[in-house]
Amino acid sequence: MLSHLRRPFFSGHQRWRLRTGLLAPVVLVVPLFLAVTAILWEGVAREEARTLVAQRQTTALAGVSARLQERRQANQTIVYLLSKREGFGTFVETGNIARLAQTLIVMQATLDLSYIDVYASNGQRLLHVGETRSDRLDGSLVSNAILGTDGSALGVGDTGLVVSAAAVVSGSM
Repeated sequence: MLSHLRRPFFSGHQRWRLRTGLLAPVVLVVPLFLAVTAILWEGVAREEARTLVAQRQTTALAGVSARLQERRQANQTIVYLLSKREGFGTFVETGNIARLAQTLIVMQATLDLSYIDVYASNGQRLLHVGETRSDRLDGSLVSNAILGTDGSALGVGDTGLVVSAAAVVSGSM
């Protein structure tokens, strides 16, 4: 029989020593590998979160910008239609505050406008209807309207964002 002649490559003591010799590096390398992997994944997750937040901010800002642009156009249309209302120009030219107020108070409430200001051709305010005003924003719009240009603007007032519009009013005198 050859079994007596076969000797194991490693003896029992050497096998135990080999196992414990490999066990120590494995015990050190595996947690180190897991820690490095966790740190790398945390960095990837953080970067993905930043990218997602940036994308959502961009989308939200684009939505807000589109809504504000729509509001500017709507206000410009409303002001233009008010300026073309029959008799309105005559009321402005004659300074008929009572008729202006009678017309605009109903319009302001119906159209849910914060305020309406009416100016004479010399830039003097004839009438204010509503609660708030944004004189800084309206000044340039009124100046342009006196020069014959309709327009709208966006600014910040005491109550938040203000969308203002101005239109030329032509009289019939």
